[in-house]
Amino acid sequence: MFSGILTTLLTPFDGAEIDESAFAALVDWQLAEGVDGLATSTIAGEGPTLSPAERYRLCRIAVEVSARRVPVLAATGTNGTAATIELTRAARAAGASAAILVAPYYNKPSQEGIFRHVEAVARAVDLPLIVENVPTRTNSVIAPSTIERLARLPGVVGFVDAAVDPQQMRDNALACGDRLATLAPREGAMLVGHRVSGCLSLAANVAPSLCRDAWEAGFVDPRASAERPSPATHLRELYRALDLESEPIAAKYALSLLWPGFDPQPRLPLAPAREETCAQIRVALSRLSAALDAMPPEADGDASARRRPLSVAAPDAARSAVPPS
Repeated sequence: MFSGILTTLLTPFDGAEIDESAFAALVDWQLAEGVDGLATSTIAGEGPTLSPAERYRLCRIAVEVSARRVPVLAATGTNGTAATIELTRAARAAGASAAILVAPYYNKPSQEGIFRHVEAVARAVDLPLIVENVPTRTNSVIAPSTIERLARLPGVVGFVDAAVDPQQMRDNALACGDRLATLAPREGAMLVGHRVSGCLSLAANVAPSLCRDAWEAGFVDPRASAERPSPATHLRELYRALDLESEPIAAKYALSLLWPGFDPQPRLPLAPAREETCAQIRVALSRLSAALDAMPPEADGDASARRRPLSVAAPDAARSAVPPS
């Protein structure tokens, strides 16, 4: 149900308000480019700064524009169980296909506390739940034994693992077994060979069809060479550039280069991208565009009919060639 490239949608703002028309256009473009799913109000969507009403609207717009052609996941996890239940109920009312529950952050619950938190949400809301383990942001780790317990809860269907330690990632994957769909939090997890059923992709906001092509090629294509490069080969510099700032600062700037109508301004406490970051993103997009222009048609097969080239005229002046319609 949840597999392939699922874009963690950016949230465009118009001053203090969400730019709903720009967000709807972004959703429409993502669908036209062939992504497999969408996620709203994640870290990429600046979820921690959004009000409950804003979270509902983003999910509702994504559901309405997608018309259920792909699943829409809504990030509803907080560090309070009651608040998480209310946000998850709102996501269900908005038409979400599932909710993403991050492990409660800041208050550092025990393993039993994490389990009871998810259990309470599962009992309160009839909606598939995907549990997210992000130790670098939550200051807590979901242990394999807890994952095994969570997998037995009705309604818990997936697990997103952003563990730092490779051995822990392997142990967590074993704990998921065949009971939970495993999703990578970023493309990097797959580039090191971690087997997953899908990816919550930040880069897909900028190059959705190419990210989809890379997924279909297995990200590390054994046939790749200088003459037949893998799509992932051309994306790696973009991945690195997007990691130069706290998510999603760099991605918003990158998308604004391709789509001038997209405002790159994040909501406080995030600040705009530094100039050195902007320069590296411009270079990454220019090189990506040049690589795509030079890619022989047979290197990506039928995908070339779907992928539209990025158009970045020069590192200092980008033009829009792939704006969401």
